[in-house]
Amino acid sequence: YMALVFRIYAQPMMDRSYAQQEAEGRIYEMVEQTFSAMPIVQAFSREPANEQQFNATTAQAMAATLAATRVQMQFKFLIGLATALGTAGILWI
Repeated sequence: YMALVFRIYAQPMMDRSYAQQEAEGRIYEMVEQTFSAMPIVQAFSREPANEQQFNATTAQAMAATLAATRVQMQFKFLIGLATALGTAGILWI
């Protein structure tokens, strides 16, 4: 049972984790670009546009993080269930 759960959840966990890392990377990239171009951003009054872009980027990162956490928690619950049932089975015998 545990091997089956691992087989089912291994790839989705890897995919969601990769998506989360990519989303966080986009945040760092955007912050770095904004700070390096700060005089230009201020000169052309682009602060509201950059703030809106930052909010959208962080929302995407949050969604990716929640998706990864959801899959990890499902996996953890099923593995914990298998461990509890196995322990109960051994103690019963």
